[in-house]
Formats: sequence, C-alpha cells, structure tokens
Amino acid sequence: MLLPIPGPGTKFATSPSNSENMRATLPIPQAVPGSKPWFAEPHEERLQLSKESERNDKDAKLKDSMDPMKIMKHYVNLKCGLQENGKKIAKLKELTTASERHRLYKKKSKKVGKTLEEMRADRLLV
Repeated sequence: MLLPIPGPGTKFATSPSNSENMRATLPIPQAVPGSKPWFAEPHEERLQLSKESERNDKDAKLKDSMDPMKIMKHYVNLKCGLQENGKKIAKLKELTTASERHRLYKKKSKKVGKTLEEMRADRLLV
C-alpha cells in the first residue's frame, strides 16, 4: 500500500498539522511477498565468508613467515641478540656473586667480631 507523494508544485507550511500530513504522505516500505528481512535469512553464507577470509589471512601469514629474507633477518637478530645478552648475563652473574660474597663476609665479620679488612688480612697471611 503506497500513499501518494506530494508533487513538485505542492507548498508546505511549517505548521505542525502540515508536518503530520507530510509524514503521512511518505511511502511506507512494504515487504515483497515471499521475501524475508536480512536478519531472518540463514546466516550460514555470512559465516562461510568469514571462514574464507580467515583462511586467506592464514595463508598470507604463512607465506610471509616462509619468506627467506625474513627468516635470515630473524636468525641474525637472534644470533646477535644472544651474543649481546650473553655478555650482559655474564656481567650480571659476576655482580651477583660478588654481592653475595660481600654479604656473606659481612655476616661472618659480625659473627667473628672482626672488620672486613682484618678478615682479608688474615686470609692473605695464611
């Protein structure tokens, strides 16, 4: 059921009654017999599209990960990073062992009742 649309020569006033009339003359969308709205349709097709796009994304990522330049770059970064980190780790180990020794000597000096310098001198003399 379509209501008539105002023609080109129709003048509209700004009165509220006329705006109500104008709303009444706009066509009301009617469903075509036998058709369903988009949300009533089965959504398997839409799900299928998302699955295909996910598959395409995975394929693209796999191709990127297999790129020889990317693999070489990753290997070089790992190798250099391991060398640099190895040096840092060795330095940290030295510091922790030194601080641990210092802590133990301090504890022992309190127990014995001597200063650290006296304990060092005793150790050097022996």
